Amino acid sequence: MIFDIGIYQLDIDTEKTKLFYTNADSIGCNCDGCRNYAQAVKSLPSPVLQFFHQFGIDPEKPAEVYANYAPSKDTVHYGGFYHVCGTILAGTEPWVYIDPNCYHLDDQYQIQLSKDHSVYFTQQIHLLENGFPQPVIQIEIVFIMPWVLNEPNPYL
Repeated sequence: MIFDIGIYQLDIDTEKTKLFYTNADSIGCNCDGCRNYAQAVKSLPSPVLQFFHQFGIDPEKPAEVYANYAPSKDTVHYGGFYHVCGTILAGTEPWVYIDPNCYHLDDQYQIQLSKDHSVYFTQQIHLLENGFPQPVIQIEIVFIMPWVLNEPNPYL
């Protein structure tokens, strides 16, 4: 199925993606950040949920998620990524390389899903799950999520 999102045109096999996520494991890490994400992701805003569901992605099953810092005692800034079966037909690679050891996501290529949730599409694939259907696109996330655990936020 063809999707036009921002500067990107994507060809996504939503059925293969959905089948993979149906059988995939949830977050297996027990660090504070991952435990919080696993709970906070259950109450994503509707536009963010709609974004994931249109591709067949279960937002509770990222390939990778990590806490960067806490903008406040009640929030955490997350990065991470999900995989989707498909190809990028048009669009610009969002990773800007400074040198072999330093790179960053260029904000001009972000897709803003809500005030606190943005994504980027890339063909650079990391930590691909065993058995994920080919070809693959990686969806990078930059999310500010609420701190929902009943314990102090350690990322302040």
